[in-house]
Amino acid sequence: NACRTDDLLSSIIQTRQYRSPEVLMGCEYDTTADVWSAACMCFEMLTGDYLFDPSSVKVSHMPDHAHLACMQERLGEIPVHYALSSPKASEFFDRQGVLKHCPAVSYESIRDRLVRVYRFQEAEADAIQSLLLPMLEFNPHRRCSAAQALEHPWLKGASPSDRTRSIRGGRYKLSKKSRSK
Repeated sequence: NACRTDDLLSSIIQTRQYRSPEVLMGCEYDTTADVWSAACMCFEMLTGDYLFDPSSVKVSHMPDHAHLACMQERLGEIPVHYALSSPKASEFFDRQGVLKHCPAVSYESIRDRLVRVYRFQEAEADAIQSLLLPMLEFNPHRRCSAAQALEHPWLKGASPSDRTRSIRGGRYKLSKKSRSK
């Protein structure tokens, strides 16, 4: 779903699971929306699961609300000043910036989820989270650029340990402990 930055043809871009908060909330978007999508795809390539799966939240009649709730599960609350500055703020948030029409979500960091669910080593999960979080900044003006993300040590091949899960040449290198499971 690409479009030129000088000719924005649609207010809705990106595949649902990779859609950035600014697009969901009706804000202006730019190329940092692609950085958000890339972070979502990176997580999916590493785990086989979506980072944000709106169908997992029990608000199926309000997929955008469910999607924002998924984001808060992994990234924490959307900053109030950003939430309330959205053109659709009254549709999504109460006056305190709390997401409407969604059950309370419990926060679990990307790092903790990688360790608990996917059995990543802690050091590798830390490195992956340090790559993804700047790419997943709610406010697109504070989000890193693609060029900045590409400078991250994890993408440059730095590995905290030879025994950790990492992608090298398109293959996973699993620890002995992981192979036995």
